Amino acid sequence: MGQRINIQYSVDMDELSEEVERLLTGAYSHYGALASLCAVDSQMPMLSYETIENIDKVRLELGAIDYRLNDIYNIINGYLSYRAQSEATPTASISEEETLEDKLASFKQIISGAADQNEDPD
Repeated sequence: MGQRINIQYSVDMDELSEEVERLLTGAYSHYGALASLCAVDSQMPMLSYETIENIDKVRLELGAIDYRLNDIYNIINGYLSYRAQSEATPTASISEEETLEDKLASFKQIISGAADQNEDPD
């Protein structure tokens, strides 16, 4: 497995499901390819360099699959967080508006009270 680099790119919301499916299919196909590496060859001596090389290949491939699955996990988790936040936003806006209305009403009372105190009695 080579050196990894993080990249960022955007995908249209309508294409997100297909993109996640593409990534997941790729991860699963790599997982399926591990079967041939994991097959035990009775003709091959177990305590050999060839066995060590096969084990190392399997470990590296499992690591690559884990990175891909983690990327997919982060994408889905980010999407679900975004969706939850966007569903919660209208409720928060209403309570903010009510709070602003209360503050405005309180401010108007303070202003009118100060104006009454500053009026000169005739």
